[in-house]
Amino acid sequence: MIKDDHGSEELILGLGALLASAILLLIVLSLFRSTLPADRSVALQYCVSEVSGDIVTVATSSVPYERATQYRYGGINLSISSDFVTAEDQSGESFAKPLPVRVCPGRYSCGTISWNNPAAFREQLNTSCGAYGTEQSPVNACNAGSVTDLLAVARRDMAGNPVQVDPARPLVVEKLLIHIRANSSPATECIPCVFVYQR
Repeated sequence: MIKDDHGSEELILGLGALLASAILLLIVLSLFRSTLPADRSVALQYCVSEVSGDIVTVATSSVPYERATQYRYGGINLSISSDFVTAEDQSGESFAKPLPVRVCPGRYSCGTISWNNPAAFREQLNTSCGAYGTEQSPVNACNAGSVTDLLAVARRDMAGNPVQVDPARPLVVEKLLIHIRANSSPATECIPCVFVYQR
């Protein structure tokens, strides 16, 4: 280049450096923006996996078990249906994971049938089937169909009306064993039930 008295060489070099910086900045910003959806997706998957894992831990217990945990994920809303855990962020992006076990609502009400927690569910069993479903007060085998029907109706309702997890309150996952006594034997069988609700 030929240098003149006005410093045009420095001006051209300065404009070139400015243009190169602008292009580099645009590349960095486009890379950052392209990773945002992936980061959001990973965050949603993490939330769902943690809640699902806690439910499975309770469900696989061989004895009645209760776990209460607060789930606080900034800007992510959680819901639990009878078959899925779903996380949704503020942009509307969501991720759902199927549960390996079917869960029941810890709070349910339809007509004359209602309960606010698993202990109240046992009261409902006593009203409907004449027994609490405990080891000491098992449900007769002739009423086993009533128990499974009751659970199926509650699960269907929960599929359409998932539990919306409030981050300010603990989510309770509780496993109960419903004891059924065979007609011809004093031995009992158990129906495992996992309830999900908030206190």
